Amino acid sequence: MPRWAAGVAFPFRRILVIRLDRLSFVPGGSLRVVLRHELVHLVMGALGPEVFRKLPWWFHEGTAQVLSGLPFFSQREDLGALVQLDLLPFLKDLGAEENSSRRATDLAYQAAFSFASFLEDRLGDDVFARIIKAQKKEPDFNRAFLQATGFSYITLETQWRALLLSQPWATIQEIAGEFFLLLLVLSLPLVGLALTRRFKREEEIEKAWEEEEEEMGEFQGFLDQEDLEDQDREPEPGQEEW
Repeated sequence: MPRWAAGVAFPFRRILVIRLDRLSFVPGGSLRVVLRHELVHLVMGALGPEVFRKLPWWFHEGTAQVLSGLPFFSQREDLGALVQLDLLPFLKDLGAEENSSRRATDLAYQAAFSFASFLEDRLGDDVFARIIKAQKKEPDFNRAFLQATGFSYITLETQWRALLLSQPWATIQEIAGEFFLLLLVLSLPLVGLALTRRFKREEEIEKAWEEEEEEMGEFQGFLDQEDLEDQDREPEPGQEEW
């Protein structure tokens, strides 16, 4: 079993193996998802070696992911950006070898899932069954695909890649989000410094007010004392009291 896999199927022997300790490799860590994924491979194996081996890797893994209800990859690549940079492999070149890196494996599974989902949205949820049915009669996958869908898979792959390319907002949104986060992190020390200065200034103002009130209180006390002394002082001869 590849080191990145949580499950593996041996279609012609009707055996599947699931590593419970690797379920965390699958998004959601669901045993049900892994089981359904591998069962799809067993069902395809029941078609017989001749039909099974005519179906390309992307069809096997894309169909298994769509029918299992959850993608089989953890690192999400921006496929539109990869198309723009001419870094997204073509469907015929997709695959996941035992010694493949985790990122290369995730990219292959993500691309297969994306195209299979595109087929389901464009041609209906029975598209996979129609292709398999046609493949039983046709010796070539391209002809079977054309017979089942009315399109060559290369034509639909071109449309799918164009659709990915027309959605650059994902990259922009991601970059903008990261840029905003970077600005936020960089601004935290400045915000902290500004708040510290503000609190210090408020403390200084409050202290000045307290000192001013204390001085005013002393001055008022002095004035009160003067008034008392003036009241107690006897008037001099010839001085009138008002």
